[in-house]
Amino acid sequence: MPAMPPSPVAQFMTHVGTLLQALLTRVTTPGTSIGEPRTSLLRTRLIEIADAIRAILAAPFAGPRRTPKQPRPRFLACSRPVPDPRPARDPATRLPTHYRWLTKLFPEFLPDRHALEDQLRDQDVKDAIAADPRLAKAIRKLAWMLGVQRNLIPPGPPRAQVLLVPDNNVAQAKALYQAGLATMTHDQVLRKYCMFHDDEWQRRVREVSHDKRHNHDKRPVWLGHMKPPELQPIPYPLRT
Repeated sequence: MPAMPPSPVAQFMTHVGTLLQALLTRVTTPGTSIGEPRTSLLRTRLIEIADAIRAILAAPFAGPRRTPKQPRPRFLACSRPVPDPRPARDPATRLPTHYRWLTKLFPEFLPDRHALEDQLRDQDVKDAIAADPRLAKAIRKLAWMLGVQRNLIPPGPPRAQVLLVPDNNVAQAKALYQAGLATMTHDQVLRKYCMFHDDEWQRRVREVSHDKRHNHDKRPVWLGHMKPPELQPIPYPLRT
């Protein structure tokens, strides 16, 4: 009997392994344009992704895929002092973080990026990534560096929303939020007790602020039981 062709998932994993090995070979080639210590940092990053792929092949994820829970919001006091600016770091001592940075450094991997995009469109591959959070995390890192189309990059877990709390009433806000979950959903609690940047009263707060930097902060403000007119004297905080 003729041998069965490899499944799309197996082809996908083989392509990712070959791509990682090619990247490692190119990075460790003497005379690479990124120089040290970036070369060592990138080599370490690629080895971490390759090790994660090997671990997945050795022990496939057998547990059921659980729906990620909505993380609890982070309550941030408005009057928290603005921290001192961090000392500038030498860009040569860290890897870039922007989208598509790796293929900008190594344009010869553009065909591999396109091949990866084609495989990520396969439904079997999508199902495999959705079923294993470890695979999704590893592919997400590699796809971001290569510049895979954003709609094909596996989504990450939901992030906690930051809520600004006036007058340092963080403990009270947390207690009220937890009590509200007993009868409402997360979104309903926020809609009841928060003021979002598209609300009329929040626009008025930005208008009375004397520092234009305040106007760029779009995070919701937790009001609790306060009435909108009482918001006028609250200074809008700096983004921290």
